[in-house]
Amino acid sequence: MRRVVAALIVGAFAVSGLVAPSSAQADSWSPGPEKYDVVVTTDIPVTMPDGRILRAAIHAPAIKGTKTPAPGKFPVVLVQTPYSKTVADVGVGAVPPYLVKRGYLGVIVDVGGTGGSEGQSQLFGTQEAKDGAELVRWAAKLPQSDGKVGTLGGSYLGIDQLFTAAEVGPNS
Repeated sequence: MRRVVAALIVGAFAVSGLVAPSSAQADSWSPGPEKYDVVVTTDIPVTMPDGRILRAAIHAPAIKGTKTPAPGKFPVVLVQTPYSKTVADVGVGAVPPYLVKRGYLGVIVDVGGTGGSEGQSQLFGTQEAKDGAELVRWAAKLPQSDGKVGTLGGSYLGIDQLFTAAEVGPNS
């Protein structure tokens, strides 16, 4: 399980431009104990440059035994999904609670034209890539964000990661 989680984290943050550890470091990496509970805020509006509103859910570290957001700044794991951010509660396109409980801020966003987000669904269209880059910039500026944003997902979500990374570019 630890190697799987390490691979997910290394892969997710490698796409965002963060430095990935060497394989020796990944083999010795340990996630540490759970420090937090999870508090979820849903239907957060994110205004795109063209005025469309995308809807996000934030899964934030919470003080153990409470629903009070934990103080501090956390790296962000961003998931863009056409399957509805609310489905994340059952594991489809979710930021694993495993990560949030260890100090990551999980952000799940309905892509344009899906779930609670405005616009037309484009199935990997250029607008979806531009939205992804805007979402990375937005997530980096969240009050609880430390400015570092990685992406996560497989299948459709994974392809969105690649388009987002290409749109963000190597110098961001």
